[in-house]
Amino acid sequence: MGIYDREYYRDETPGWYSVDGRRATVGLIAATVAVFVAQLATVGPGYPLGRVADALALFPDAVLGGEVWRLLTAHFVTAGGPTGPSFLAVVFGMITLFFFGRSVEEIYGSRELV
Repeated sequence: MGIYDREYYRDETPGWYSVDGRRATVGLIAATVAVFVAQLATVGPGYPLGRVADALALFPDAVLGGEVWRLLTAHFVTAGGPTGPSFLAVVFGMITLFFFGRSVEEIYGSRELV
């Protein structure tokens, strides 16, 4: 029996490319990308970040007025400049979430990650 055949030596963790058991991380990435695409589709005059961003972003006066969903949905809205939402912010944010979110989800579970 070689050393690699021993059960305690085997590494059962999936590779960096695997999404098995990381459904919450992939779901958060999909939701953020979907909101980003919706933001891009609704950019127009008077709405530099899109109507979707205006409806989901965190405005304290709106939350105090009863729009409490903004406390959760603001995390999916992508900031940007006068030309619209920032593509690089989404790309680097989702890469960061993919690598760190998988580790956190593996340790604490999907519920705690979300």
